Amino acid sequence: MLVGRAIHTLGKDGRVSIPSKMRETLINKYGSDELYMVLLPSDILCLFPVQEFERLTERFEKITENSIENVIESLGRYAIICSDAINCKIDSSGRILIPPDMKKAAQIKQEILVIGAKNHIQLWDPELWQRERKKLERNFF
Repeated sequence: MLVGRAIHTLGKDGRVSIPSKMRETLINKYGSDELYMVLLPSDILCLFPVQEFERLTERFEKITENSIENVIESLGRYAIICSDAINCKIDSSGRILIPPDMKKAAQIKQEILVIGAKNHIQLWDPELWQRERKKLERNFF
């Protein structure tokens, strides 16, 4: 399970380190450090192991009703998720490259909070995460 958090600085080349414990989990649980970087509709930048990305997209295939609206909605979800996804691999220094457009959309500046979120990793601007966390805590507890 991907857990924990760490703050890292974005390198001049646009790369950020992934914590070693998370890299170990990727190798031990998923057999690879290959990931899909996905910008979710709420502008959260996520890193999914290949198997988890496939599970995410497979959920859209399970349409409960055979109405044209559900088919169109499912195709729209595929388009959103897949069009904003790129395949990436952790380099030999334990880093990934964040494309400038994704960095901008996620409002990431120099510092990046890397969060383990069970089956994926999230990349956040630390200030944005604090605001979002407060919202989540109010609704959670």
